[in-house]
Amino acid sequence: MKSKSVLIVTLLVISTIIAHSFATEKPIMNPTPGQAEFKTEKVRIITNIQSSIYTYEVTNLSTTDIISFEIKQHAAYNFKAPKNWQIESHSGLFRTWTSEPQAAISPNKTGKFSFRVSSSGASLGYKPVKIGFKSDKIAIVPAVWTPVPEPRSYIIFVAVLTLSILSLHMAILVYKDRRTRKDPVNNV
Repeated sequence: MKSKSVLIVTLLVISTIIAHSFATEKPIMNPTPGQAEFKTEKVRIITNIQSSIYTYEVTNLSTTDIISFEIKQHAAYNFKAPKNWQIESHSGLFRTWTSEPQAAISPNKTGKFSFRVSSSGASLGYKPVKIGFKSDKIAIVPAVWTPVPEPRSYIIFVAVLTLSILSLHMAILVYKDRRTRKDPVNNV
């Protein structure tokens, strides 16, 4: 069990390093592992990843209420939003909104959105988040942590690497076996 959790942490760290190398905008890293802050003039999003749960704490920095939140995702389920918000999820999109004024995220207030991710080929990546305001304006945070599909090139690379290691291991075993058979001194 311990080796499985070590493997998961290692994969998360490697995914983070790879995701950071391809990101256009770097997050503000927090001292808490699995957490990053993404900020614009109108909104701050703290992304927290614990196990397979992605949580987005959205703080309203503008002067008008937030009434919608939208992010692309891969292999997610069990979507959650603040009370009295509608949730829609289809085709890799998590969209939530409210039409009730008392449920909107007021200026300087925070709302939480979350979902759980299955292990079906998802890795850590960046996607834009769209935040809708009561004033009909939209704020886009260009690159926020979210689960994305693993690129096929990674899957092929891992398969080729595994086969290469296996082949090298077999070649070494065959070489040692032949050498042992030819050496009469060490052959008992």
